[in-house]
Amino acid sequence: MEVGIEKRSAIRQLWAFKNYMILLVANFISRFGDSLDAVAYGWMVYTLTGSKLLLGTLFAVNAIPNIVFGPFAGVIADRFDKKKLIIIGYMGRGIVVCTTAVLFFTGLLRPWQLFVFTIINSTFETLSSPVFMSLVPLLIPKEVYLTANSFSTSAYKFAELIGAGTAGAIIALAGISGAILIDGGTFFAAVLIILFIKLETENKRAEPLNAKVYFEELKEGLKFIWKNYLIRTSIILMAIINFCLSPINVLEPAFVKEQLNSGAEILSMLSVAVSIGMILGGLIVGQFGARFKKGTMIGFGIMFFGIDYCLLYFPGNIAPSGIYSIAIALTGYFLFGFIIPVMTSPIATSIMLNTERNMLGRVGSIMQMISMCAIPLGSAITGAVCENVSMTTIFAIVGGIIALLGIKMIFNKKFRESA
Repeated sequence: MEVGIEKRSAIRQLWAFKNYMILLVANFISRFGDSLDAVAYGWMVYTLTGSKLLLGTLFAVNAIPNIVFGPFAGVIADRFDKKKLIIIGYMGRGIVVCTTAVLFFTGLLRPWQLFVFTIINSTFETLSSPVFMSLVPLLIPKEVYLTANSFSTSAYKFAELIGAGTAGAIIALAGISGAILIDGGTFFAAVLIILFIKLETENKRAEPLNAKVYFEELKEGLKFIWKNYLIRTSIILMAIINFCLSPINVLEPAFVKEQLNSGAEILSMLSVAVSIGMILGGLIVGQFGARFKKGTMIGFGIMFFGIDYCLLYFPGNIAPSGIYSIAIALTGYFLFGFIIPVMTSPIATSIMLNTERNMLGRVGSIMQMISMCAIPLGSAITGAVCENVSMTTIFAIVGGIIALLGIKMIFNKKFRESA
């Protein structure tokens, strides 16, 4: 790892760490492909089957490997060569995506194959995801963790914005299979870039991995999380944030249609507003976040996130449907995006700072698994509650709960000091 931090702009400091920048570029390219694929894949499934139900089912199936294999992936990330694991993950996903594109182009793709490919692709992603959290501390010093986490949020969201914005044109020019093939190509491009990362030799555990050793190391990771107040609280906060985002994710189309009296164009604008907010929020936190205590940023971020959530009660209720409601919604969504890195970047940084390097993979995978479980749980509860409660009332109630949680964290001295 390169050492020495010059007195310069916080974000510019990252340029001194070449290995980290190589990883950032590789992930940027991959995120662009993922965003492009998110549009093209949905069109492909609907074109192939004409089923809206299948779209939702595939989305649910995509989460299964993360929930089932997440803890196992953490043990692997802490044990084996991280660079090789990332390459295997990217190569596997690239092969699966390109195979899907070729089968669709030749007319040989069948609906049952979509489930198989989705599970395989998601498994590769699950097995490689914890590696990134455990790899970053090997590439940069702890003084720039917050800057790196915030800047990567902005960079990846910018890549996704480019992918979503160009997806229509790419599909028009290259077709659905061509767009998906481009996504597959981004994984192979990322592999070529990752090859240039130079890592110091890691100390490997001499004991071979078997079922007994695996469960012992997983138990070791769970004990570490349970005994560490900051890590335990941070994981719970991340799960709560994902859970509370479920009402917006589930009810967004209905919110646009019923409260804003609008269509797909406003739905797209809301997505862009969130992306722009996340890009700007990540840049600002990366540049100035080190001046503030992480615990304070997390508490105020959660509080303002809840207050912003409550703003979504106004469209169609206090403000009449139309341009004023749309303006309020766009402002609210922009603030959502802006506040997200204010909450999540300090949380991720605190976890990295307070977790032993040989434990980061397990901690990261368990956090990801718990957060992933919170999404379908929140979605299911939202679907049940919205039958009897208006969506804007749900937004107001959830927002109020989040704001109160933020206030509690602001006055939680133990959390502020440990973060």
